[in-house]
Amino acid sequence: MVSVANSVVDQTWEQVSRWPQEWRLSFAKRLLHSIHESESGSATSSGCPGDLVGVWKVANAPSDGEVEQILEEERQRKHG
Repeated sequence: MVSVANSVVDQTWEQVSRWPQEWRLSFAKRLLHSIHESESGSATSSGCPGDLVGVWKVANAPSDGEVEQILEEERQRKHG
């Protein structure tokens, strides 16, 4: 059981370590906050998608035009 948990932790770390610093900091804060919540038994988050607004905020977010281009490229890739 421990080796499975270590494997999951290693895989997760492999992904998270490539994130921008702002994302990692935000993730760490949420993780620590969730531990505190579980210890106190009082969750403040409603679990709604709206709770995630701003969580992954990055310094150089893509413009609306860039987002549209990315979406169009994915549509073309998916549907040909």
